[in-house]
Amino acid sequence: MIAQYSIGPSAVLLTGSTGHLGCHLLTNLIKNSAVHRIYAFNRPKNSPVQERHQERFRAAGLDLDHLKSSKLRFVEGDLSARNLGLSDELYNEVCSSQL
Repeated sequence: MIAQYSIGPSAVLLTGSTGHLGCHLLTNLIKNSAVHRIYAFNRPKNSPVQERHQERFRAAGLDLDHLKSSKLRFVEGDLSARNLGLSDELYNEVCSSQL
């Protein structure tokens, strides 16, 4: 049923992808051929977002190679800030994606 409403490849803005549930959602999105871009949106912390994803994937027993996917883009920002705390360029890219 969902397929009849699909208009082509889509993009996803996923928040909390370093969390327990979020890392599993991220893995499934990476494997999904209908998804062409994933913005893994997380709050800034002391360690780089890629490192936090690697730690979470290791702890969950997930394939670290998924984090090398060309459709995955790591994003740090603030949901309460103007333009989600993103640069104008990145914000416009996210807005123009088929979310």
